[in-house]
Parts: sequence; C-alpha cells; structure tokens
Amino acid sequence: MTLHHQTKTFLELLASRGEPPLEQMTPIEAREMSRKYYVASEYPIFASRDVDAGGVPTRLYLPSNEKNLGLCVFIHGGGWVFHNLDDYDDICRRLAMQSGHAVLSIDYRLAPEFPFPTPLEDCLTATRWAYENAESLGCDASRMVVCGDSA
Repeated sequence: MTLHHQTKTFLELLASRGEPPLEQMTPIEAREMSRKYYVASEYPIFASRDVDAGGVPTRLYLPSNEKNLGLCVFIHGGGWVFHNLDDYDDICRRLAMQSGHAVLSIDYRLAPEFPFPTPLEDCLTATRWAYENAESLGCDASRMVVCGDSA
C-alpha cells in the first residue's frame, strides 16, 4: 500500500528529529517525546478556564460572554493513551471561536496507567456533568453535542 504524501512527509520529519520509532517507545516515553514539540496556542479566545466536571478535569472555552450558548463536549484523540488539554488547546479555541459555541474539553485519565474503560468512563462522567450543569457554564443543554477525534 502506498503512503499518502502527507503521511510520508510527517514520518520523514519525525525520523529527521532523531527520535526512535513510536513502536519502540513505551507509552510514557512517547508522551514525553510528543510534549517536547508542544507550542502554546496564540489563537484568540474570549475566555477559557479549567473546570472540575464531576471529578474529571476539563477546560471550558467561551467565544463570547453571551448566555445560553450551544455546548460542544470535546474528547481529544490519542487512542486513550496520548495527549491532554494543552495538546488540543489550539483546536478547541478555534472550534469555539469559529462555531460560536462553548467547548468543554475533557482531560480523561490515560492508559496504561488507567486501563480501559477508565478513560471512557471519565468521558461519560464529564459529559453527564456538562448536561446537568450546562446553565452554570452559560450554556443551553438542549444545544449540546459531543465530538472529538480518534479515541
């Protein structure tokens, strides 16, 4: 099977950095490697703050100070093993500002330290909490969606 040119370019970039192949790293080593390349987002957002969603850490992104915003609960990718709120900060900022809806990004616990289904249970807990507490976030629970990537 032929690799897509973007995939090939990405793999060549990783190889040029001298990092071992992902499959030769432990999950913890791979997380540390990926975080070395993290760059903080400069994308403008009206406001963001960390929120405890029923015991699950989350981050709320607000595109404005309007009330009764739609709410997008965001589950980041990474196969339940990689990534965190900071890794997806730029995406969530853009999603909030370009959609005009609030975004609540979930920082679920990661495997292998917390084996499946723990990460999924964290997502369910935070999503239920968001629905039950939408008004306190300035949002309308009847206008709530769940989205994400990969995991």
